[in-house]
Order: sequence, then structure tokens, then C-alpha cells
Amino acid sequence: AMEKLTGEDLASVLRRESRLDLPVATTLIHDLCQGIADAHMHGIIHRDIKPHNIFWDKDAQDSGAWKVLDFGVSKLTSAYATLTKDGVVGTPQYMSPEQARGEPIDIRTDIFGIGAVLYRTLTGRPPIKGKSHTALYNAAYSRPIRPRVAAPELPKSLEAILAISMAPKPQQRFNSVQEFRSAFDQAVAN
Repeated sequence: AMEKLTGEDLASVLRRESRLDLPVATTLIHDLCQGIADAHMHGIIHRDIKPHNIFWDKDAQDSGAWKVLDFGVSKLTSAYATLTKDGVVGTPQYMSPEQARGEPIDIRTDIFGIGAVLYRTLTGRPPIKGKSHTALYNAAYSRPIRPRVAAPELPKSLEAILAISMAPKPQQRFNSVQEFRSAFDQAVAN
């Protein structure tokens, strides 16, 4: 059984609006970080954070919250077992380099995914170009263009958050979702 949700996924919102303004993106990041932090607390790595798996759920009062969906390719951290078969799983346009190369992953893969979603919402373009095998290769070996090239009005502080969250090596990224959120909040406050 699944929770009944009323609303639309982030991918639909971004097809219509291309980019989100900073207050909406802040709400998105807070809700997304909370959902992923809860999963991490239970030993689960999502591995497929992307706009299609983030849903704006409107309640009866027409307010709402962003929800994280589709844990179908999740990995259990404690047992190093997957909920699906091993191998490269996920969506290349939002995939961490180590995941695209089929290397071992940890929670910092999800931090990359959160950064990739934030990149898409603030710049209007996915961080990794291409489709299918090209996107997988780009995810493994290429870097996204600098966010301020795509969105010159983006504050340098947010560009720095994106650079850290989407660093090529996991050890260069934030160590927890809470650390990411705290840095994001500080960047938004300048």
C-alpha cells in the first residue's frame, strides 16, 4: 500500500516553469533533505534522486510538502545489500560519478543527487548532458558547466554549495544531509 498523494512531481513543475525561485527551491531542499535524512537514519541510500521522484503533495488546505518517492533502487547501507540487483542503477543525468562507474557508494551519493536536483531547479538545465550511454559516460567522467554560466544571477555562495555537493570525489562532498542543509541555509542567507 502507498500513501495517496495529490499534486504533481517536480519534473512536471520544471517542464512548465523551467526554474524555481529561491523561496520555492528552499522549501524543496528542506523537505528533500528531511526525507533523505530519514532514509539515511534507517540505513537506506536512495540512489535515484531526480525530479521525477520528488512530488509536491497538496493537502486540503492547499498548502503542501515535497515528498521523496520511488525507493525501488535503494541500497541498504548496513548489509551492503541492494533492494534491487547490483550494478549501475539510477538516472545518469542526476547520478554521482562513482555510481555511474559502478563503484561502491555511500550516503554521499544521495548528497550528489540532492545537489544535482538543486542545480536543475536553479539553472533550468540538468547537470549532466546526454541520453542513455552518453549521459552515463558524462556522469562518470565529466563535470557540469558552472551554475553561474547557466544562471548568471545565481549568488556565488549557492554556486559554492553546488560545487561541494556535486564534487567528483565523495570525500570532497558534504558528509551528511544535515551538513548540506546547514550550508545551503547559510548560503541563502548570504
